[in-house]
Amino acid sequence: MLRKQFLAAELEELKKQWDLLCKRITSLEEERTLETRGEERLRLERTITQLKEERKCLEKEMLKLEAQAKGRDVVNSSERVQQAKTQLMVYAFDPVVGEVAQRIGIELHRMEQEGIAPEDEVILQTIRDLDEQRLSTTDFVRAFKKLVSEERRPKTGPEYAALADRLQRGRVALCLGQELSHLLGASLPSTEQIIKHLVGEQDFQGPLSQLCEQEEISLSSGRTELVDRIRSLFRPKNTTPPPLYDLLAQLETPLLIISTAYDDLLEQSLQGRRKFAVIYPNMREKTCLLRYSDQRELIVCTPEEISTHKPLEHGYTLIYRLRGGIIDDDRETLLLSERDYFSFTKLIEQVFPDYLGNKLDKCALWFLGHHPESWEERLLVKSLQELRDSRSLALVIQQKLSDFSRSFWKDNNVHCFDLNLSDFVRELVREAA
Repeated sequence: MLRKQFLAAELEELKKQWDLLCKRITSLEEERTLETRGEERLRLERTITQLKEERKCLEKEMLKLEAQAKGRDVVNSSERVQQAKTQLMVYAFDPVVGEVAQRIGIELHRMEQEGIAPEDEVILQTIRDLDEQRLSTTDFVRAFKKLVSEERRPKTGPEYAALADRLQRGRVALCLGQELSHLLGASLPSTEQIIKHLVGEQDFQGPLSQLCEQEEISLSSGRTELVDRIRSLFRPKNTTPPPLYDLLAQLETPLLIISTAYDDLLEQSLQGRRKFAVIYPNMREKTCLLRYSDQRELIVCTPEEISTHKPLEHGYTLIYRLRGGIIDDDRETLLLSERDYFSFTKLIEQVFPDYLGNKLDKCALWFLGHHPESWEERLLVKSLQELRDSRSLALVIQQKLSDFSRSFWKDNNVHCFDLNLSDFVRELVREAA
């Protein structure tokens, strides 16, 4: 018990140092944004880089202490994982072992990052048995597949109590997918249903952006009619907010939410229950439109000017609509067609406020309702990860992950949980109650 108390006190001290470093970095980055002298900007850049390295070292120490407090030794884990990798090297080109090589790599990487859990000991023992020829390659593959089967996954699932605590303390930024409302049971269309509605009886095989490109350049349609048709799909009557949105409305601490949705059900769910602000990026004009839930005026500002408003510090949950949105009957900033996404790739760094980037660096990022099978989703996820410190924790909840999805998330430093989204939300809501 004394050791746990000591570790907790030491961890708390490191967190205080981490918070101070983050505040210092944020202050310097704001100073750099306003600085016009080239030499002074370079000096600030060097200082910021140095402080970020110090923060990285602190984060490693915090990770070790957290693991030790849970009974895991990350340092020892790293050595043991390296030993397991060495034992597997002789089978690097074995076609039988190659069948599970990618999944073995994922499991070993997780152990390196999080420490070796009790249930992981069986995996390491199975690798030793292969190395010492107590198992044939065929028996090893069969045993490994059984160990990481669906029946075992709940044991290594997320720690809901810790996740709920992080969420309640505002230590999380949520990235909500286009289909999240639909996946959580709201009567709103999926992407596939949007495509079917737009094409009618036509035979079309392709992504939504390609279809929207065709509609936009069509002489019989055009951008305005396309937006009107999209708008009509997301005006359902009597749509009950999903439990996740109810939870977000009840949180005392304001959150940063990156929404890639076309619908505004989240905003409807928050209205009248908590203060929130919405940022609509305008790629065409390189500006941001800022709307507060308790103000009628729509504020047009530069991305740099968002930091002067400080919505989070004033108690507003902040929703950044990465795919844009429908502002009113006459204005919209939606990402729909291929040309919209091409503009996005060129301009997102210019229209994404440093204020948000600084916040993202300090938070864990949760991807909910994202499926990287479409190139548009991959583009948005990769862009968002590139706008933040890639060393910061990120996780995704996605059921029945394909090998491609696992590889994509791993390549973007996102930890995967193969879970039903509704089950995840239910457990999260229960822990947060």
